[in-house]
Amino acid sequence: MAPVGWIIPATDPDRRRTLVRELARGTHPSPIAIGAACVIAAMATWGLEDSDAILAAAVAEAEWLGLPDFDDVQRAADGAWTPPPGGITLDAAQTAAAVTYVIQGSAGAAEAMTSAVLLGGDTDTVAAIVGGILGGASGQDAPHWWGRVSFPENAEVDGLAARLAELRRGWYSA
Repeated sequence: MAPVGWIIPATDPDRRRTLVRELARGTHPSPIAIGAACVIAAMATWGLEDSDAILAAAVAEAEWLGLPDFDDVQRAADGAWTPPPGGITLDAAQTAAAVTYVIQGSAGAAEAMTSAVLLGGDTDTVAAIVGGILGGASGQDAPHWWGRVSFPENAEVDGLAARLAELRRGWYSA
């Protein structure tokens, strides 16, 4: 749900939540999965707006949800949550807590993605979400392995980035 956060500005949380619900319910219809998607989208929004507000956004979204399943998001933002010893499960609320935990304890995107992979369990999901949240934040260094990844031609990536930026500008003017 990071792309929803990328295109909907922080000033329109109701629209962001509506879009998240509509997109998530097709593949992940449970209230917990939709709630986790809302937390992630809120974090991604603030990743672009003000990276210092990412953790506060996670907590605010978890509080807005009002579900005890998301209490671990608050604990993770406070540094008081510990990942389970067997690694991260497929549970959506636990994934949101793990993302929050990794961002809270890391100095930047590269360190956070590495920390996510070291959690064990469903680490590819956690690392991908963390990358989506922190990857757009200003001042992030590329991970040391960045040069070994095969990306599409720059024109394709540039075009996609331009379309996402145009969508975001459209929300501001709407």
